[in-house]
Amino acid sequence: MKKWLDELNELKKELENERNSVSENSEKNSVSQSIENNNMAVNSYTEGKNIPEKTAEGKLANLENTVQSRYEFSNSRFQNPQAVRKKEEASIHNGHRSRMRNKILNDELENFPPHEILETLLFYSIPRRNTNPLAHKLLDHFSSLKNILDADYPELKRCGIISEQTAFYLYFIGKLIKYYNITFENKKIVFKNLNDYKDYLNNYFKKLDNEIMVLLFLDCSNKLIGSKKIEGNKSEVLVTPKKIVELAIHSDCKKLIIAHNHPNNNCKPSVADRNLTLAVHNALNLIDVELLDHLIYGKDNFYSFRLEKDFENINKF
Repeated sequence: MKKWLDELNELKKELENERNSVSENSEKNSVSQSIENNNMAVNSYTEGKNIPEKTAEGKLANLENTVQSRYEFSNSRFQNPQAVRKKEEASIHNGHRSRMRNKILNDELENFPPHEILETLLFYSIPRRNTNPLAHKLLDHFSSLKNILDADYPELKRCGIISEQTAFYLYFIGKLIKYYNITFENKKIVFKNLNDYKDYLNNYFKKLDNEIMVLLFLDCSNKLIGSKKIEGNKSEVLVTPKKIVELAIHSDCKKLIIAHNHPNNNCKPSVADRNLTLAVHNALNLIDVELLDHLIYGKDNFYSFRLEKDFENINKF
């Protein structure tokens, strides 16, 4: 690089001497012609053509462009590490939003963790940024997705995690949900008796080869406020009483209905079914939530703990 800069300085001196040697009467014409030649040289370089080097100006233009090209090449070797990291992150997340949309289109929203629901929601307020970390920070700050959507606008702004625009966006979504619930209150599902929730649950257990478990979360008036489907395999659903209780707490329910299926069509409760029911019943009592029933579905029949009056002797299992 030093060699090129030295040559550049020498050519500049040569150009200055050439200009000084021109007579006073032809000085303006000579300078104008030199400027024109220099412009031609630069334009020729830009267009990828050969630059005439007959004049000092042409040599100067060629050398200046060569030095600039070498400088840009050298500079490109030492890019900002932060910029490189951002490019790498962008490539990692390339197509992530499309995958999330397809995932939601092909599955029930109840089967998604809260951070993925919130992350996807934020896509439409923050178009060019990875929203996953923001979703986790918001959930850590507000404890649940429900609390985020129930928060008022000033509270969302004060959290310091999102912009005012995104704060308004989440506040509006929360208000929209409340509006929907109030406007269509009479269309909500209320279970008045066993047949109501038995028939409702039938839709989950049609033509299944694997076991699944469905949890229905109700308020104090037996109104359905949420549900959760848990996938299993051909012989069992791997779920603990602790997990069921955590889901009940998260839903803010007052009553809970458990249902699962036996693909072999034998709907009689197993020892594991009874132990799970006992453990969940006792744990829910501690948080003032009632286990309303546990249903077991076969292919053409079902078993109800409440109907069979097993709940009267639940502590004797």
